[in-house]
Amino acid sequence: MSQTFLPPEWFKQLCDPYAVLGISVSADDRQIFKRYHTLAKLLHPDRHTKSSNPDQELATAILSYLINPAYEQLKNRHKRLIAIAML
Repeated sequence: MSQTFLPPEWFKQLCDPYAVLGISVSADDRQIFKRYHTLAKLLHPDRHTKSSNPDQELATAILSYLINPAYEQLKNRHKRLIAIAML
């Protein structure tokens, strides 16, 4: 593993899905999906095939450990209400 790869434990400490996706708490389903789609396109591993391996690993880790779980939490209305209550 490279020096720029962050341990999964660090990602688990970032528990605010709204901050992870960079959207407001009042965002609707469409805004949440649009932001997720934009970030997923930017960080997708296929996009980083020409870059160095550490960059590809970091992008994949951010997508896997931050972006995807945040989106999974916010696309479910019940989980979204729990996230708002925890804030």
